[in-house]
Amino acid sequence: MAPSASPPRLQLTEAEANITQVIRHTCEWITTHKPQTITIRSQTAGEQPVQVEVVNEHTYSQIQNIGNGRVEARIAGGWVRDKLLNKDSDDLDVSLSSTTGFTFAHFLAAYLASPQFAQSDLAARIPSPTTSSIAKIAANPEQSKNLETATANVFGLSLDFVNLRKEVYEGDTRIPIMSFGTAKEDAERRDITINSLFYNVHTEQVEDLTGM
Repeated sequence: MAPSASPPRLQLTEAEANITQVIRHTCEWITTHKPQTITIRSQTAGEQPVQVEVVNEHTYSQIQNIGNGRVEARIAGGWVRDKLLNKDSDDLDVSLSSTTGFTFAHFLAAYLASPQFAQSDLAARIPSPTTSSIAKIAANPEQSKNLETATANVFGLSLDFVNLRKEVYEGDTRIPIMSFGTAKEDAERRDITINSLFYNVHTEQVEDLTGM
């Protein structure tokens, strides 16, 4: 039997490498420091940082129950496809294992404002990192119970944040309800194979979890 091919590695731009590093470090920061309050930079120059009420005891019980105490992040779909085809793309869909996109986006903004980021090697390269205001993406409440997604601009890239999802059908309805899922379950619900590819920011490898 021939050995399986190694997963392809993507050639990232400087901005892409920076944002994937920040996402990875944010995941580690969440579980290491377990911040109980989220303070982010004000969008108005000269104003004091803003405290945002997005974290509560449910946040960490969810991370423990769904992610075994860890938060993992992957970039999904079109951006991965475009990078494999050597096309430029500045629109990234960030999929989270055990927290909602809206909460993670605020964690990321808080990490960029934290002493831990200030002491990192990336902070030396980007002395004034910024995120745009974080906007919650409207969803159908009947189909996306408790799944808060968000969008923001970070380092000049457009990021959408959403948790990994699976489709659950209740009763006789043909309309699925989205709930937290695994990376494999999320990949299997996508329409075409190329959109089911993930870029794992922790391993820095492309993942094809459908095996197609």
